[in-house]
Amino acid sequence: MRTLTRMGLRMFHRRRLPHWESPGSPLFVTACLAGSLSAAGMLDVRRFHQRLARRNAPAGCPEKTWQRTCETLVFRRRDAWLDRRRDGSLLASPRIAAIVRDAMLHFHGVRYDIFAYVIMPSHLHWIFRPCAEWVEGLETQGSIRSPREVIMHSLLSFTALEMNRALRRKGAVWQSESYDRCVRSDEELMRVTEYVENNPVKAGLCSRPEDWEWSSAWRGGGVRQ
Repeated sequence: MRTLTRMGLRMFHRRRLPHWESPGSPLFVTACLAGSLSAAGMLDVRRFHQRLARRNAPAGCPEKTWQRTCETLVFRRRDAWLDRRRDGSLLASPRIAAIVRDAMLHFHGVRYDIFAYVIMPSHLHWIFRPCAEWVEGLETQGSIRSPREVIMHSLLSFTALEMNRALRRKGAVWQSESYDRCVRSDEELMRVTEYVENNPVKAGLCSRPEDWEWSSAWRGGGVRQ
């Protein structure tokens, strides 16, 4: 496991969702297939979020810590709904999952370092850190997009094209925006890595993390630091 360094100042961007970035820090990102969350799921997550928003931080808990806790609770609520989607989800196909896995690994060590990943039937989770030299190249080119935005746009646009081509179809493949958060410490990195690699077990898809082929934990290969 690599030690986290260069924990710089956070930068905040907002589209429909909040996006937190910290130069030199790993990012924990979730990308979902279009239509992966049912109407019932979206309503449940929205109401859960609203209930949390009405609650005050517990005594002795700093407001920022409480906000981050709420973000985590909402994320896990959404993820639980996503895990229910198996049949009919594009990523349940090994051929399609392989397209996404190979695309993720293609720039490993070049544009970013991958700490962990998992491809589920309806979504993917991955933890990566943009490579410093590549980021410097972006800044030299005057890119108006952040490293995260460049990486995610590249992955999602390429895989959408290849997935549609493989299935001889057209249309949206991914949701228009991904969910992400900065990983702020080695301890948090260990926790989210365990969460990511244990996701197939929690969803009832396998009995051990190393049995899931579409994961960094897979016994037959993957990314290990």
